[in-house]
Amino acid sequence: GHFATLQVADDHPSKPHPAMLLAALAETGATADAAVIIGDTTYDIEMGRAAGLLTIGVSWGYHAPAALTAAGAHRLIGSWDEVDDALREVFG
Repeated sequence: GHFATLQVADDHPSKPHPAMLLAALAETGATADAAVIIGDTTYDIEMGRAAGLLTIGVSWGYHAPAALTAAGAHRLIGSWDEVDDALREVFG
């Protein structure tokens, strides 16, 4: 009941291919310019960029913050408490 769509790697090409995100957009009727991916790997960031989404990297995951920034993250956050501010920032 918490999710509008569920996408898993078993049903799509491997990240950073954007198929997973494009399917989520199609199933929800959302547009890429109204969506964001929050990820902890460079693959997440590259997938989001390939799908045309805004991207937020998290510093507590698998890849180093500098790698997420180098992959093109629009914003980097250090804790979950920063999500709301990061969303306001990336969406303007």
